Amino acid sequence: MAAKKQLTNKFKAEYAKGTKKQKGEVLDRLEAVGMGRSTARRLLTQAVAATPRECFCSIGS
Repeated sequence: MAAKKQLTNKFKAEYAKGTKKQKGEVLDRLEAVGMGRSTARRLLTQAVAATPRECFCSIGS
């Protein structure tokens, strides 16, 4: 599992900023090393979503 996370973290910026065609190419590369497309897509979006975000919970209080 650690190897999959390392690969997805390597491509997360490219995937997040890429066009639909570029995202497909990233998925093709990950598929070539034995990872399924749906697994790769899920891990790439989780890797992007895992960046810290500022909390706006106290706005309006």
